[in-house]
Amino acid sequence: MRSLTKDKQQFLRFLVAGLANTAVHIVVFSLLVRFLPIALSNVLAFLAANIFSFFVASYFVFKVRTHSLRQYAHFLFVSSIGAAISYGIGTLCDHLEITSIAAPLLTAAIVAPVSYLLQRWVFWRKCPPTP
Repeated sequence: MRSLTKDKQQFLRFLVAGLANTAVHIVVFSLLVRFLPIALSNVLAFLAANIFSFFVASYFVFKVRTHSLRQYAHFLFVSSIGAAISYGIGTLCDHLEITSIAAPLLTAAIVAPVSYLLQRWVFWRKCPPTP
């Protein structure tokens, strides 16, 4: 059984990776939006950040060295679940006329642990971590 300390360290690495992924998304979006429409720039930036996130999560967070296209497809699906939850929270905040800052705060509080558990499943379901 894994120690709680290892799980906390892994979750902390997950949060650091999330910050790096967000930075990649913002940088790519900022470069693309000069030449492309906003929606297309945002989608391409999301995909670039998602590919970056896949490798950072596997090497840095979950310490998995094997990769496949199928594994990335699962990772992209899991990321899409997070995006859908985020959209739902934003829609709920709009509907309830809650202050706008609530949406990213609720998203961070809900999506981060959900994404962590789902990504852990993606990387460890066939390759459990080495002790």
